[in-house]
Amino acid sequence: MSLRWSSATDQLYAVSNSSPSLDLDFASNKSLLDNISGFPLVNHQRDASSGKSAGTYVDSDGLIKTSPVNYAINSEQIDLWTPSGGSISANFAESPIGDLTADKWIPDTASSYHYPKLITTLSSASSVTYSIYAKQAGYRYLLINTTDGSSSGNGGPVVDLQDGEVASNYTATYPTTVTDAGNGWWRVAMTFTGNGVNIIVDHNPLPTSTIAAYSGDNTSGVLLWGAQLQEGTTATDYIPTGATISGAPRFDHDPVTGESLGLLIEEERTNYCTGDFNGTLGDGGLQTLPSGVKAPDGSTAAYLLLPGVTRLWFDGLNSVNIGISGKAVLSYYAYSVNNSIILRPNAFNTSYTNVVSDTIPGQWVRIYAVVDLINGVLQYRVTPYNTTIYTQAEYDAGERVYLWGFQVEIGNFPTSYIPTTGSTVTRSPDIASIEGTNFSSWYNSTAGSFYADVKAYGTSTGSSRIIGTDQIATPLYYNTTADTIKSYGNTVGPTVSGLIAFGRHKAGMAYATGDEAISVNGGTVATSAVGFNNTSNTVTAVALFAVTSGSEKTTGHITRLAYYPYRLSDTILQEITS
Repeated sequence: MSLRWSSATDQLYAVSNSSPSLDLDFASNKSLLDNISGFPLVNHQRDASSGKSAGTYVDSDGLIKTSPVNYAINSEQIDLWTPSGGSISANFAESPIGDLTADKWIPDTASSYHYPKLITTLSSASSVTYSIYAKQAGYRYLLINTTDGSSSGNGGPVVDLQDGEVASNYTATYPTTVTDAGNGWWRVAMTFTGNGVNIIVDHNPLPTSTIAAYSGDNTSGVLLWGAQLQEGTTATDYIPTGATISGAPRFDHDPVTGESLGLLIEEERTNYCTGDFNGTLGDGGLQTLPSGVKAPDGSTAAYLLLPGVTRLWFDGLNSVNIGISGKAVLSYYAYSVNNSIILRPNAFNTSYTNVVSDTIPGQWVRIYAVVDLINGVLQYRVTPYNTTIYTQAEYDAGERVYLWGFQVEIGNFPTSYIPTTGSTVTRSPDIASIEGTNFSSWYNSTAGSFYADVKAYGTSTGSSRIIGTDQIATPLYYNTTADTIKSYGNTVGPTVSGLIAFGRHKAGMAYATGDEAISVNGGTVATSAVGFNNTSNTVTAVALFAVTSGSEKTTGHITRLAYYPYRLSDTILQEITS
């Protein structure tokens, strides 16, 4: 997992003539790996349990993809699984990512099989892939077998944890890979077809490659860490879980240019749009797209708007009370063949502001408007009442207008698409933090400097975090009502004003005792004797676009985040943020 990056051409290294102690280059690496330690220091969670969206993102090919989900809960806490014939020593050894979270499974002295059992709630009749990191700790071999949920029955590979090979297979041969994860660790991944029953996996250490009952010695065993169960035939990057299943972190891209935007962090949102068009008002129905045209997710069908339509709304959202008053965002993706078409989504009997309303010929565009709901009642239309979208003559000349991906969400800015099929769906918030030794390994409480390259799209509060902590002290935050970026301790620290809060900003904050400074986008340095370091509270963790409790959340992209364990000069703050 090692990166250990440095480059004379990288501004964060060349300008300061030194290396930061933390460098999370999300846009370049498209992972949570820290360039300095080589380990994924960020703990990311997004609840993807039953009925919730896994989360979507735009991949480098410009298409909307669904995030992978890890269905194995408590993926690093083997002590919370179901044991049989042995015991767990929790946090016994260093894990593949360098923290003390690997558990040791120790068979007892009874003559039997000895295994911790992972019980999941995933029932699938398609291909699934199970993976886990394992290391010998007295026993060389490990049988990983599916005791339920596999169409092949109770079967799986016996893995040699010394040579990193499949020694044999028990009753069924699953496609299996054994990948060196460093320091004696191996990531074992096996793919099988489910049988529609909840999947259960056992982990049996063996003294020899022979599969047989034996008596343990209450000392020898194996180290286990990082279990993952996911749909499909590939073991993706490891996705940590706690008490709930989790979606993977999303590394987003511009759908037109393909630019890597970094880590996408979003607040919780629900898509209330579950109905279909009212077919009596000009809906051409779900149609196959023209040759060479794909929907935003790569599929080949979208809704066709017929010419001469003057009003078009959803059956499922025709004067429906969605139970919440305030601002809502109406959005969909639109594609026109020949001309720029004005669509202007709106809601009947509400005030609304069209933010993006025109199509671009030959390109999918997300059309959206912000509306003020009246008593929570919404009638979602794709065009103003009695306004023709396009004419029969334009249609006869080859014009077509297609719509896809309809969404209604509470808020004043759109978020990533949340697919629905017949009922509302909620996407849980992204929670991203750095804690424990993953934090203390790079942080200096006496003096230091933060760097953040971010683009925010909106917040749920007037003051929201760029970098938050587990205390009142805040290195960088937005005050969106005043369009400023500030720091905070027991009182407000240096402040940079006159910004467009919801744009892309490169911000740097440096602190020492009685000395603090902020520069944004290479601008004039704001200084203060108080702020982040003016507090008696000891910071032990940081959170991205939130405080560690998950509140005061910002939605947007974090391109890069870095930290220096000393105070950078004002001149260097300006240079690295320019």
